[in-house]
Amino acid sequence: MRKGFLGSLAVVALGAGLAFGQPSAPPAGPGGRPPYPMPDPGVVPGPPSMSGPSVTGAYGYTSPDGHPIIMPPGLDGMIPPGSMGAGAPGGAYPPDAHFGSGGGLLQQAFGGYGGGHLWGGVDYLWWTPKSHQVRDPLVTTSAAADLGVLGAATTVALCGPDDNISIDNIHGWRVWLGCGLDGEGHLGAEVGGFWLEKGQRQFIFNANGAGLPVLAVPFVNADTGANSAFIVSFPGVSTGSIHVLAETNVRSAEASLVFNAYRGEDGPGGLEFLIGARFLQLEETFGLQTQTQTFGVPPVLGGSFIPGGGGFFAGSFFGPALAPYSIMTNDNIRTFNNFYGGQVGFRGEIGFGKFFTELTGKFAAGYMRSWVDLEGTSTLATSNGMITTQPGGLLNEPQDLCRHHADRFAMLGEGGINVGCQLGCLRLQVGYTFLWVNNVVRPTTSITPVLNPALTPTSPSFTGSFPANFIPRNVTRDDEFFLHGFNVGAAFSF
Repeated sequence: MRKGFLGSLAVVALGAGLAFGQPSAPPAGPGGRPPYPMPDPGVVPGPPSMSGPSVTGAYGYTSPDGHPIIMPPGLDGMIPPGSMGAGAPGGAYPPDAHFGSGGGLLQQAFGGYGGGHLWGGVDYLWWTPKSHQVRDPLVTTSAAADLGVLGAATTVALCGPDDNISIDNIHGWRVWLGCGLDGEGHLGAEVGGFWLEKGQRQFIFNANGAGLPVLAVPFVNADTGANSAFIVSFPGVSTGSIHVLAETNVRSAEASLVFNAYRGEDGPGGLEFLIGARFLQLEETFGLQTQTQTFGVPPVLGGSFIPGGGGFFAGSFFGPALAPYSIMTNDNIRTFNNFYGGQVGFRGEIGFGKFFTELTGKFAAGYMRSWVDLEGTSTLATSNGMITTQPGGLLNEPQDLCRHHADRFAMLGEGGINVGCQLGCLRLQVGYTFLWVNNVVRPTTSITPVLNPALTPTSPSFTGSFPANFIPRNVTRDDEFFLHGFNVGAAFSF
């Protein structure tokens, strides 16, 4: 009896186990059909499709390793766990539904300056321009017997030729702004530029009330070819001063299309190529001013001269009755260089988490429009208050007083490196920039050491007529220019 009862229980348990081991059919859908087609038992399921719903598992779902997912009884029709991501058929969040292609909003916002829909920034600049090259001495001193003439035993150059006029630490700003032109962040447009304040350097050389030390501006006499000097101060004869001034002002603007070749996944990093237009303007000034106060009528010395020597000024005799004299010369050389050209470049960035290193290179070629304005005057003030001014100074003689221009092909190169940290959509950076341009005109390269006393109003031998051995002046001589220095700033990208 007991053995029969136990045998019956074993048969019932075995039947129930076999029943639960069979696959359960899904609930019938409309028309009595199951909601998903049943898989063929002989077909090995493939990987999930990224382009639409998959029908590979028992209900169209597969596990990450490609095997069909079978829900336990009573949970038929529910979405298996882990199926909410990309590739899940009918899932709530199909691939790139909200985050775009290629990594989504984070990638677009942080993938470099061109990665987002809008980007820009501002840098504070602390740059140094190339010095004004002084090819020949501008100011000399010596013992009284040597008159400040170059080559004499005691003559020393106070300004030039080896001591160029340098301008340090020009402050300025650089700004840029760009926007995306397509929905995928591959193409954008950017405008920007920099501006530097006017850099200035000046030297003032003064003599005391007795005319010491000797101060002179040396030159080569066009009549004789000998070294001579324009003597500003001389003991017992005159006293005075020499003022040298140099200025530099630079600004630039550019507009580019930005081609985004690569972006980092979710932080700094990428490579961009630029193509567009570049403008640069270089404006510089050089001035030399002399002021002489005579104690009487200066003597005539020969090739070298003291202004007002012998009582003559601009070919007119004023004599001792109007002495002492105050004579001033004023020479200004202003140069302008406007560059217009096409530009190509790149920006490459390496990310280290939130930190980055960026390298920039640009090259432009095009048209350089240069011109030189020469100004010069000489003024005599006599003891009775009469003032006479004549065109022409010391460096710029009357025949030079006009605008000279030159047009030429020019090239511009720029390179820079920045390092910084990215904090959300904001980045902070510090870096170094070098900019070079060839074929410019600079003021000191326009100066010639040759002087024609017959055309110089302060010379006792002034006639106003061109001498037979007149030497034309090359005013638009080519030179090069560069800028370099540090920058610190911030950039944003949305």
